[in-house]
Amino acid sequence: MQPDTYFFFPRLALFWVPGLLCLFIAYRLLRKKPIFFFSVREARFIEGMASGYSNDRWWRRFGGVRNCLVVAVTGDRLVVRPWFPFTLMFLPELSGLELDVALSDVLTVTVSKGVFKRFIRVRFRDQTSRGDITLMLRYADDFLARLPKGVVVSPASGS
Repeated sequence: MQPDTYFFFPRLALFWVPGLLCLFIAYRLLRKKPIFFFSVREARFIEGMASGYSNDRWWRRFGGVRNCLVVAVTGDRLVVRPWFPFTLMFLPELSGLELDVALSDVLTVTVSKGVFKRFIRVRFRDQTSRGDITLMLRYADDFLARLPKGVVVSPASGS
């Protein structure tokens, strides 16, 4: 490579990296999804450093996230979204961890214990299909207490 080539590639990166970021932002704006997301209005429960993974496809279990989800329960909704900058780069779409579901559409909540943490598996239905996610929350008891009485909460078999 010539010395001119070494000078060219860093300058090329100055154009394609901001170009990709603009593409990601435009995609989210067209889908009416938030880019900067840190909180939920009128939340009865909110945790900003949750972890989790989706169970609806086998490959999404490997794409779980640690400490970058906002989980909130309002009067009638369950909201799970990553916070900025994890809203970019199509990560929410690939991981399946961006949802805003009515609490009446939550089918079951199953609690199981791991070695150091509790796993909360939430099964729900949305407009087109059924969904299934597993959350690891620091304040799992508060989350379960804020769910309405109609949501079935059960321990996992064998726990």
